[in-house]
Amino acid sequence: SLVWAVAAGGVRAPRLLAAVEAHVVAEALQGYNPQKLATLVCAFAQAGHDAPSLFGMVQEVVVERAMAGFNPANTASVAWAFAVRGVDTEEVLGVVEERVWQQGLQGFG
Repeated sequence: SLVWAVAAGGVRAPRLLAAVEAHVVAEALQGYNPQKLATLVCAFAQAGHDAPSLFGMVQEVVVERAMAGFNPANTASVAWAFAVRGVDTEEVLGVVEERVWQQGLQGFG
């Protein structure tokens, strides 16, 4: 994604990232599957861009769905992104922990 490219390149682009956040939030994460959600929050976290609206919306989705459809890699990526940003980690990590116990530790190594 564009956000990942900015993050991976170490480019500071706060206006661009704010515009992407606003667009994604306006679209209410429409069309975002677990992999896309995980990639998106990881990219914002890696870029060091504070995206409270986006993280809040992803938190709602993660908690509401109880991470249904998230594979171990997606689950770990979401946990990492929220932990790095320090954004409402308690609720999200609680859901992550429950997901790990439901799926077993296979794939989380």
